[in-house]
Amino acid sequence: SEKNSAFTVSGCYIDPEKKVRCSGSNEYGQLGNNTKISSDVPVVVQGLTDVVKIADNNGTTRCALTKQKKLFCWGYNNNQIISQGAEYSFPLPVEITRVSSVEDFIINYSNIAAWTSDGRVVMWGSYLDATYTSNFSQIELGFSNIKRYFFNSDCAELTDLTIWCRKYTSSGANLIELVNGVSNIQTIAKIGQVTCALLK
Repeated sequence: SEKNSAFTVSGCYIDPEKKVRCSGSNEYGQLGNNTKISSDVPVVVQGLTDVVKIADNNGTTRCALTKQKKLFCWGYNNNQIISQGAEYSFPLPVEITRVSSVEDFIINYSNIAAWTSDGRVVMWGSYLDATYTSNFSQIELGFSNIKRYFFNSDCAELTDLTIWCRKYTSSGANLIELVNGVSNIQTIAKIGQVTCALLK
């Protein structure tokens, strides 16, 4: 199903043909049209079709998920979240081949996390854990057999309908803990240090 439609983040939208159109600044190639010329008129991001979701990190790096469950990103290669190497910008979409069969994803300034069809959540870029280390690598968040993942709360509903959430310890380790007494949920959200679940 389509995850985003009409105008979304930072001047991009999915058009009726399931292509992405963007307008605005283009100093990092974030318009995706193989130039670095800004445009007040939406231009088609080249090479993308059947797009179901788009997201960005304040307009400099943009990513799109296709119906075929492939993830593409373009623009600013901050913390090597698009590709490892010396390139600092990509004016055309690049397929993120480190993950496949992507169900959903989230992007922020330092990293990207993707939930895959085999029930994993993979994150790459920088500042991947509580140690805030710039290692430009990737980690798996420790979940498995995921039915649904809630990126804004770092919690997952597994195929057995139990709810597990990730937290950091003072030493920087990642722990996955069972949330007791919560099931049959509609959604989960985190506000500050408080995590809430809306039941069906």
